[in-house]
Order: sequence, then C-alpha cells, then structure tokens
Amino acid sequence: MAATICKQEGCNKPVRRNRLGKGMGFCAAHAYPRRPATQQRGGRTICGADGCEDPVKLNKRGFGQGYCHAHFGTKGRRNRGPGTKVTTREGYVTVMLEDGRTVPEHRIVMEQHIGRPLAPGENVHHINGVKDDNRLENLELWFKPQPAGQRVEDLLRYAVSTHRAALETLLKELPGDAESAA
Repeated sequence: MAATICKQEGCNKPVRRNRLGKGMGFCAAHAYPRRPATQQRGGRTICGADGCEDPVKLNKRGFGQGYCHAHFGTKGRRNRGPGTKVTTREGYVTVMLEDGRTVPEHRIVMEQHIGRPLAPGENVHHINGVKDDNRLENLELWFKPQPAGQRVEDLLRYAVSTHRAALETLLKELPGDAESAA
C-alpha cells in the first residue's frame, strides 16, 4: 500500500488512516483542524474581567478560557471568592465561605433558621425534591439513624408517645433543672 501525501498545501506528511485503514486525505496534524481563536466555543475572544481588553487565555486544544493570563488565576473557575455560589454535578448549590470551605447552601439556610450548627446525624431534606430550591419553606430538618431518615418532630413525637415513662425518668436523672424540662 503506497503512502499518500497530505492534501494540505505545503505539507508532505503521510495521510492519517482511520481504524479501517482507509486514508482520510490529510495527515494527523491537518485531519481535524483546530478552531481559530475567533471561532472558540462560547465565542469570547476578549477577557471577561471588567475593563480588560486583553485576549483570552487558550488551553492546549486552542479553546478560550474566558479570561486573559493576568485574570485567569483570580477570576477563573479554580479561584472563586467567599460568597460565590456554584451548582455541583449532583444539582446542589454550594457556597464558598471566608475560610475557603465550600458548604451546601441548604445546610447554611437551615443552620441560620435553627440558630445553631447541625448536629451529627441531622441533615436537610428538600421537600419538593428540587436540589437547588433552598427556600426555607422547602427545607425540612431530618435526623438520619441508619439506614432511613425521619423528621426530628416525628421522631420526638414517637419517642414521647411510646416511651413517655422512660423519658420522664431519664429527664429526672439528668443534672440541671429537670422540673422545667418535664
């Protein structure tokens, strides 16, 4: 089988063959041409930072990254500031905190509502199942012993109705003001 030369003007490399061994007419460098910077995905050719007119940083494949070299480190995807909201692949909204941690927004909303951090075993349930709907009226506090979860209110109601005598005895044994708790 004779080697065929690339159809690209000025190129004399052998033709790239596909998996069936057929020639495609171009060498590996010219078989799948890269998009020029003016035809990038997203179409942005100028930095997205306010007031910056520099060209965007291109990745290894020649696609624009949205920001110039100077702004990519501070505005790019990896370096978001405190308060920035990002939707995860699973559909939850996370918020970047001052200390650099990212926390699901629904946990923050519930912790602010109840006035304390969530205790171990507590989690926040989206009533309508929409993971990015973090309105307080769509969130419920659940306690999740293994393996299934229950609403805290339902769990307490069940414990009081079923084990009232044991709870009263336990409350009397606890140090502190047991009369006000009972």
